Amino acid sequence: MFKIHTTVLILLMKIILCRSASIPYPIFTFFRNPGFSGKIGDVLPTPNTCYKIPEFKSVKFKGANVGIVLMSETSKCGGDKKLRYLALTNEIRDTTIEDEKKFSSFIWVLNKKFPFY
Repeated sequence: MFKIHTTVLILLMKIILCRSASIPYPIFTFFRNPGFSGKIGDVLPTPNTCYKIPEFKSVKFKGANVGIVLMSETSKCGGDKKLRYLALTNEIRDTTIEDEKKFSSFIWVLNKKFPFY
């Protein structure tokens, strides 16, 4: 009898843990210069939140590779944006070459509508 209750309890705990498990958040490391020099700092973003960053020219995306990053030239995530799928890239070595832009803000979008979620 006790063994059955323990098995049921373990099964219920596994179900609860699986449902409450969240996607681990990524860590973005920003750099002032191309080639990952002049570190600005690390950001652990919250989904769908605009972050103002001093102008950056290279960035590394570490950790969870889900969702997309929208990078903007303006400090308030407005205007033209460049999109990066985290499942496809883990860094931008030089934004001025790859995107012909210098960015000052970004949004990490975590949305099941996007491919590579």
